[in-house]
Amino acid sequence: MYTKEEREGILWEFRQSGLSVPEACRRLPLFPTRANLYRWLRMEEAGELAATEMPDRAARMHCAHGEGSARFAARSRRVRGEAEVEGPEQTDWRDWGADLPDDPAERARMAEVKLAEALAVLDVLKAPGPASLTSMEKWRAGKLARERCPLARLRDVTETLSIPKSTYLDQAARAARADPKAALRARVRASFEASGGAYGAESVTADLRSGPGAAVSWRDLEPGDASTPVIASEKVVC
Repeated sequence: MYTKEEREGILWEFRQSGLSVPEACRRLPLFPTRANLYRWLRMEEAGELAATEMPDRAARMHCAHGEGSARFAARSRRVRGEAEVEGPEQTDWRDWGADLPDDPAERARMAEVKLAEALAVLDVLKAPGPASLTSMEKWRAGKLARERCPLARLRDVTETLSIPKSTYLDQAARAARADPKAALRARVRASFEASGGAYGAESVTADLRSGPGAAVSWRDLEPGDASTPVIASEKVVC
């Protein structure tokens, strides 16, 4: 989390830089994501923040994790061509609670804030709750929950995710089976990559059917076969 002083210092540096928001967030050290900077600019317009110089801001940043920390900046370094550019990448929601304060009351408050943010992200992604998940997605979510929390029982996750126990176990059995489309997926991926990412489902389907020899159904395609023409509908290819 950024302190008010750090936010105002960042706003001051942004004003001095003359850069656009995307450029500043990509190029300036220990800057936030674009969404945060845009939000702070709106707060500045509303009089809630004022761009104020913060000498030696980078050395005085209080965060040990997440955005605004040296650790985050180091993780965000990436190479573009021959020039190394520093800039924050998208924050993984799993890291949102990494910088909770030590004070119990503030820690509880921030934990509630983080939960609200996570639920808001799910809502924006049109996945506000378990009802929007498929049975396989519910099984995957339940499996991960039980792996992360040894106290979670099968009954706990099936009730929370609103999935019958029999359906949950059936999805587990399905997941354990070999993927019947594995060979086809490899061919589709190869066709798409060979086109430089230009092919859509229709073009990939046509490409799979082209070539010498008799075509085979995608169900009969042998693993590793990269040349035999394949018959598959666009729906299956998608």
